[in-house]
Amino acid sequence: MATIYFIRHGQTDMNVHHMLQGRTNTHLNEAGRTMAAGAGEFLKKANIKPDRILVSPLDRVKETVEIASGIDRSKFIEEPLLIEFCFGPYEGVEARTMAPEFHHDFFETPEKCVMPEGAETYEEILDRARQFLEKLAKDYPDDDPRTILCGTHGGILHALLVVAQGKELHNFWNVEVKNCAVFKLTHNPGTTDYTKPAEYWTMENIFQGYGDSFSKKEK
Repeated sequence: MATIYFIRHGQTDMNVHHMLQGRTNTHLNEAGRTMAAGAGEFLKKANIKPDRILVSPLDRVKETVEIASGIDRSKFIEEPLLIEFCFGPYEGVEARTMAPEFHHDFFETPEKCVMPEGAETYEEILDRARQFLEKLAKDYPDDDPRTILCGTHGGILHALLVVAQGKELHNFWNVEVKNCAVFKLTHNPGTTDYTKPAEYWTMENIFQGYGDSFSKKEK
């Protein structure tokens, strides 16, 4: 099975101001570029040398992976399933200014959250995560020796963790996913049914990353 890694993008100014970026095409700030270089040092020390790189279509991810891997972005493969949560009318809005009931439900009780019109629902992002994990299983079978690096975002990484770890929706934000955090996805030996991700995969954080991340203790 191919060895598969995920990396979240580095810091942007919208991260600093606690704004929902979603699919807004932002760029790394200076701190974000430094974070990406630090993640690159981790990849180098861990001897992680990607043979193929899949990335979200958004520039902050491409910038991060280009710096961290040392590979020109022209060689990356854009993967739409890795794009961030779509927040609709809440994109670009500071957390402190959005409707209090939405802010609470989105982060604290996602199982009760009603997304605004034009936004992606929790059910939709979890389904997208399942689709991507199934695609990985089909595209990179047991005899594939390559190393795959996937550049992505915090929201979809949380969704991938929920699906791969067999968690319930209320656990969506329980694991920290900091800027430039690196996760390793491993195929469990002896399992063949990729339509059951929690049995087929193990996903773990192998590089903590930098800065703050919204998370809460599992209840």
